[in-house]
Amino acid sequence: MVSANPVKLLLISLCLASLGLSPGCNSLRQSSRAAEKTCLVRYVPEMEPIPEVDGCDPPPLGADRRDTQRILQAWRRELPVLEKTLTPEKVKELSRWAKIQMGNYGLIPPLSELQLRLVGRNRDTRNWVWEGTLDTLPSHHPLVTRWLKIFLLTDERKSQISLMVVTIRGQRLE
Repeated sequence: MVSANPVKLLLISLCLASLGLSPGCNSLRQSSRAAEKTCLVRYVPEMEPIPEVDGCDPPPLGADRRDTQRILQAWRRELPVLEKTLTPEKVKELSRWAKIQMGNYGLIPPLSELQLRLVGRNRDTRNWVWEGTLDTLPSHHPLVTRWLKIFLLTDERKSQISLMVVTIRGQRLE
């Protein structure tokens, strides 16, 4: 049996942190059988494309009822990972168009209150895509509404989250 070298794990965590990834994500969890990969957290600047999310196929009817409880349990397990890295400063960094208006942004609603809904299935990976709106953000224009969004990609076979994406999405009313 090969054991994980703590020095190597520390170096890997430091490298991931320097890339902007949370130290708790993409690290190794020790189990009695083998090390398992935890979910990856990706922060995407406002309105940037997210290939794993954009253009996904709509979910089949009833799909969310069957998987919601398992995904909510997985979400609760991963909450501490995101809570450590999602800060008001990080949200301000994601903002591209309302930097001045985001200046006083200082409180992120509790992640435990996020309402997730199934929005589709990734065409390539066949992972489920879940969306949650965590907050309505200050805007740079009266016709624009901006939201802090969290997308989860979940592997239905393992009932676990493979990717968490934090971003800002907006809509212009006309």
